[in-house]
Parts: sequence; C-alpha cells; structure tokens
Amino acid sequence: MNNSSIRVFVAIELAPEVHNQVKVLWSHLQRDLHTPDIAWVKPPNWHLTLLFLGEVPVAQIDEVRSALHAACADIAPFELSIQGLGAFPNTRNPKVIWTGVDC
Repeated sequence: MNNSSIRVFVAIELAPEVHNQVKVLWSHLQRDLHTPDIAWVKPPNWHLTLLFLGEVPVAQIDEVRSALHAACADIAPFELSIQGLGAFPNTRNPKVIWTGVDC
C-alpha cells in the first residue's frame, strides 16, 4: 500500500469572462506592487477554491473524485462576478492577494 498523500481542495474553473476580469486586475496589481514576497500564480492555475480538504492519501483520490462528481451532478451552471480585492496579512505587506466573488 502506498502511504503517500497530496494536498487536495475542491475548486471550480473560472469561465473565460471571469478569467479575463481577474487578468485585468492582476496585470494592474503586478505592475503597481513591488513586493518581493508575492509569488504570482500563473493564469492557467487560477480557480475558485470552495473547500480545502487537506492531505488525502493517494489511494483515496479516485473515491473522493467519484463522491464529488456525484454530489455535483445536479448543480446547474451559475454566474458570478468579481467583487473587490484584499490581501493577507494586510495591504501594506501582502503575501496573498485575493479577489472576492458575488453570485
């Protein structure tokens, strides 16, 4: 049995329109912020995190995937828009920059 695990989270991909909204904000931030501690995430990796599951044994990944597919089977498409920006720990010394969403 393989005892390795991976960090797992539940997320949704951004629609092209939302992705483009974030890209505009991101380009302004990247131009205006000169904080060396910010690790800029590449646009193909942008997503909306819904839930962080933590470390999950690799042997259980297929089971988790199947459960999520079953749980989401009847969820209809929905719209969301970008609503604001924030930073952790604060805006003077950001380590993480986030964008809020509104459904």
